[in-house]
Amino acid sequence: TRASVLAEYGIEDRWPVRAESFAQWVLEDTFPTGRPPLEQVGVQMVADVMPYELMKLRLLNASHQALAYPGILAGRELVHEVCRDPVFADFLLAYMRLEAIPTLQPVPGIDLDAYCRELIARFSNEAVRDTNARLAFDGSERIPKFLLPVLRDQLERGGEIKRCAFVLAAWSRFLEGVDENGNPTPVNDRRAAELYAATQAEYETPGAFLDYQPVFGDLGTNQRLRDLFIDYRAKLIERGARSTIASISGF
Repeated sequence: TRASVLAEYGIEDRWPVRAESFAQWVLEDTFPTGRPPLEQVGVQMVADVMPYELMKLRLLNASHQALAYPGILAGRELVHEVCRDPVFADFLLAYMRLEAIPTLQPVPGIDLDAYCRELIARFSNEAVRDTNARLAFDGSERIPKFLLPVLRDQLERGGEIKRCAFVLAAWSRFLEGVDENGNPTPVNDRRAAELYAATQAEYETPGAFLDYQPVFGDLGTNQRLRDLFIDYRAKLIERGARSTIASISGF
């Protein structure tokens, strides 16, 4: 990187930082004593930042969870390896469009469909070389913050939840410690022992994983979610992640 900066720009920078082309900076315009003209350098100044925060959490962060676990089960180490597969990419887009976007508030100045497509392009960037193991780290903290709020909102409104349910089923399989090829999965979670015990209870009582209240609260009592979770978990065991996703997406 130092050599390319010197060759292309004539600058001898001893610590250049390589970044992706995407940048987004949204600030709530509630500065009490004035502020610099930040909008002149691309900052989006808004009256309420919450809709933008929800957009990031439920589209970007939740999609990280949605791709990491099935990707790892299918033997994919890197994020771009998952998102360059049309079956996985279409699954993620469908999650964003059919399950996450209906739960968002209006987001002024943002084309949500374009934002979703841009996320897939960013996730597909080989140069980033992000790992699925990083995205899967501490899932018991991330899933309740990113994915479960979408699931709860959709259950309340009677909306689509198939992909959320599948992600939970894939997470439960990931937590058992072995992928579809017999290789160890990179489980790194502060609740790993309890979560593993919850996955083993599945073999006696299907759906028992959803009864783990520190993560799911009362969600496990929802029969619609429970039925989908049990079905997708069984298909993951029988068919594997990619084939199960393809059946959800209608391939």
